[in-house]
Amino acid sequence: MEIEYGPGFLVPTIIFLGFTALLPLLYSLYLSLFQYKINLPNAIPKFIGLEIIFVCFMIKILQSVSEIRFSLPLFL
Repeated sequence: MEIEYGPGFLVPTIIFLGFTALLPLLYSLYLSLFQYKINLPNAIPKFIGLEIIFVCFMIKILQSVSEIRFSLPLFL
């Protein structure tokens, strides 16, 4: 009768990776939902939601569209 040690080694690894990779990622996502004033440490953070994320994606989309538009005549 053989004993399988795979899950015994896998579970601590998954827990370690969760704390070292996923937890900081989720915390930075949470922090990105607020606007902080660094020069006023006692100020209450302002909730901005996903507004800044949408703005960043729109800027990226507009940049890619302008690159496509300006590069099309080169291929014609």
